[in-house]
Parts: sequence; structure tokens; C-alpha cells
Amino acid sequence: WSSDVCSSDLKIVGLARDGARFPRIAVLFEDEAYADRISESLMQSGIPVSGPDRSALRDTPVGRFVIGLLNVFANDFDRNEVTSWFSSSPVIDPVSGPPIPGARWDAISRAAGVTRSVGDSWRPRLERYARSIVSRAKSAERLGERGESEIESAESESSYTLQLLNFISSLHSQRNKAESASWTTHVGWIRSLMSRCLDVENVGETGPFERMMNVLDRLENLDSTGLKNPGFDHFVDVLRDQLNRKSAGLRSLGQGVYVGPTWTAAGCPFDYVFVTGMVEGKFPSLHRKI
Repeated sequence: WSSDVCSSDLKIVGLARDGARFPRIAVLFEDEAYADRISESLMQSGIPVSGPDRSALRDTPVGRFVIGLLNVFANDFDRNEVTSWFSSSPVIDPVSGPPIPGARWDAISRAAGVTRSVGDSWRPRLERYARSIVSRAKSAERLGERGESEIESAESESSYTLQLLNFISSLHSQRNKAESASWTTHVGWIRSLMSRCLDVENVGETGPFERMMNVLDRLENLDSTGLKNPGFDHFVDVLRDQLNRKSAGLRSLGQGVYVGPTWTAAGCPFDYVFVTGMVEGKFPSLHRKI
């Protein structure tokens, strides 16, 4: 199906260049498996999308940020969980400001031999690595094996290593220490980390971010029900459940290419329609009367 989707993208870009308006274009499917793939492909091409929204927050940048963050804390800063969070989410360094150099930090933590646990692995191994790479480079220079450029490269690597160490140490200090607290307190912890480390400018369309805020608002409102304070693990379980649920809403209609099942577009005045997945036995669907 990838060729189907890519072909549609290219043709839509061409139509837009010729003056076609995105709201007058539709990409339809019969097989629900196409839904997320089409939307993601269009958005990656910079094309706005509208129509039924059946995505789960876990599949959006802001959802991956929160789930990845929860996984990092739940697994004692396991290196694989940390680097997976870096690569899948829009994370910024709250100290320096710009998006983190995730790929470089991944390579540094691997070279330093980091495994898991901030106190037992991240801190001592990164500190040792930062010292050793500069020390080795200077020793090699004295022996005439390396020049000044190698020293500068080692110092740059050391600087990135200490930047990573500061980020991990700061994040670790923000861990939730309240085993049992109000819903508002637990949600406040998530909000605080989002405000510190989420790259809001790179979360994509605003819809998922607003949905995340609504989820957090609803969880805070549970305090008004009179229920006893939840334990942290219970709060995390409920939050994960909310992020795994698929939306039943609509993306803003009339503001992008319409993406949806074929039956939802009946009677709509589109100028250009692309139908994906036209394979014998699947389209038209055998179980639906056309």
C-alpha cells in the first residue's frame, strides 16, 4: 500500500501547485488499515488533513512524549527507554532551549557503556567518559599521534556528554515522589514536565495537543468526585488507558485534504478524489452493498 499512498501524495502536491484547494481534494479508503498511514504521509509532506479522526493519542507526537516519559521513569532510566523517547518525541533541553541532539546523545551513552539507573550508571559512566576522551586525545597529541583538531573534537564530545548528563540528572530530580496524592497533584507533575521538556513548536497539528490537555483536565476533575487519592501507579494506569483510546471526533473540516472511508464522502462536492486500496475482493467491499 505504500506506493498507493505515495502516489496520491505526489499527485496532490502537483494539484496544489496548479491552484487546487486542499479542501476540494479527498483521499478515500475502504480498508481502515489505510487511515493512519494516509494521514501521516500527508502531514509529513506538509499537507493539512481533515475528516474523521480515529487516532489514539499514543500515536501522536505529544502522546509519544508522555508515554515515553512514563516508560523512562518506570524502568529506572533504562538506556533503551531513554533513547527511544529521544528519537520518537519532540524533546527539548530546558537549559539550552533547542531540541535535544538525540542521535548524538544515543551514540555517547552507548560508547560510555550506560545501562540503567542514574546513580549507578548514567552519572558515573558519563563523567568518566567525558574525562577520558579529552585525556586520551591530549595524550595522543603529546605523542604526535593527533593534532589540534582532534583535541577540539574530543572537547566537543565531552561538552555534549556533560550536556546529556545534566539533562538526565535534572529529569531524574523531577521524578514523582508522591506515592499517594490527589489527581491534581499527579496531573501537575505531568504538566510540569511537559512545560519543561516538550517542544511545543514541533508537536504537529494542534488537535492532539488540545486532546491531551482535555485528558489531563478530566483527570484533575476526578478530585471533585470524592474518591480517595490515587496511588501513583494507579494514576499512570488510568493515564495510559486514556492515551490508548481512539478518538471518535473530527479533524477540522474544510481546512485540509479530506481523509476518510469511502461511505463518509457520499454527496460531498470534491473536485479531485483518490481511492486507495482498490484490490479485487477488497474494493468494493464484499460485505457492503455499493
